[in-house]
Amino acid sequence: MVQGVVEILRDTIRQKERDLLEKEEDYYRHKRRLEERGLDLADRRRRLSLLLEQEQEKMERLLIRYKASREEAEGFYRKVQELQDESEWIYKEKSQQLEAEIEEWNRFFYHDCNRIKRELRDLRRTYNDRDCSLLFARR
Repeated sequence: MVQGVVEILRDTIRQKERDLLEKEEDYYRHKRRLEERGLDLADRRRRLSLLLEQEQEKMERLLIRYKASREEAEGFYRKVQELQDESEWIYKEKSQQLEAEIEEWNRFFYHDCNRIKRELRDLRRTYNDRDCSLLFARR
């Protein structure tokens, strides 16, 4: 009977170890996706900034070509600045949201892993106690 309990404990320990490994793999997979989202966000910010800069350069060339003053394109430049400001505000907001999601995911992961590790420690302790008692019972 004690040997049956030891087998059940050993199987349970193996399952918990698999659960822990799976949890870690999920964590790194999800973390990689979050990092990719962060890179994508930064890339979008960079591309929009480049696009707005190119549009400003086009306007400068038009002004030179038609010998117009910068004041004549003041509305255009104001709109570009508004777009840049709004873009920067949204970027910061999305970055903060992503950072909060990363922190929440880390907190969840470590809490869950610690729980599984505690369960494993207790199971191993019980297993060792039972295994030792089984050894002494055979003598």
